[in-house]
Amino acid sequence: MTELAQGKYDVLVVADPRFSGGSTGALVADVSAFSELGLNIGLLFVRSAYLHDSRDRINPAAAALTDLPGVTHLSAGATATAEVAFLHHPMVFYRGIEETASLSAQRAYIITHHAPFRADGSVEFDPTRTLRNVKASLGLRAAFAPISGIVRGQLASFAPFVTLSPEDWPNVFDPQSWPGKTPIFLHEELTIGRHGRPDMLKWPATQTEIANSLPASEKIRVRVLGCPTEDLGALNVDMAGWEVIDFGAEPVADFLNSLDVFVYHFSPSW
Repeated sequence: MTELAQGKYDVLVVADPRFSGGSTGALVADVSAFSELGLNIGLLFVRSAYLHDSRDRINPAAAALTDLPGVTHLSAGATATAEVAFLHHPMVFYRGIEETASLSAQRAYIITHHAPFRADGSVEFDPTRTLRNVKASLGLRAAFAPISGIVRGQLASFAPFVTLSPEDWPNVFDPQSWPGKTPIFLHEELTIGRHGRPDMLKWPATQTEIANSLPASEKIRVRVLGCPTEDLGALNVDMAGWEVIDFGAEPVADFLNSLDVFVYHFSPSW
């Protein structure tokens, strides 16, 4: 890792490294792929008001990116240029970042991990304000790179005030890092499980729906990696037959390989 105030790179990447879940997973996959391609990467970590909790710490997986070949850790106030810049998660920039930098790129994209509208139609973030904040803080004129067609469709409603990437930028992963699945349904006991950040938006809304999605019994073992236990307790969800594992306490690939069935049901408000 090197610390430079200015420089010219193939790629610039800007992100808040405190995300605990999939956003950091996508960041790690992207930067790792750039490094494996032999690119020179300028990586700027920022702090956003979106992650305002004092308990938030840098995700170790994000911190480790600074040690990859070709990665330069940029400091706040850096002057840097590149052919392309990737800014991860629109809420980071919509809510504003503490740092400023003088960045320039032929093309700049906000990797849009989050849809602008909530399920009830209210606005989660304003894309036009997000673009203004990026220009004011970093000097970049950016377009949005949606991770899916659903996100693209919502962003399209803000035309002609925003620009979208020609293609989606879906999250990627290296399949070689995921070991082969062990045979399933080999035992009389069935193992059902789910994995996700402990957020109630990632769970069904009612006690009945949650119980139906994870029906523990003498013949069914339930394993949960990441669980908002206090919130579920407030809904009187019976977790007595569950094996609850703290988020991040077990490698995801190992966890998935312990299951016969993976389930994932989420809140209608998500």
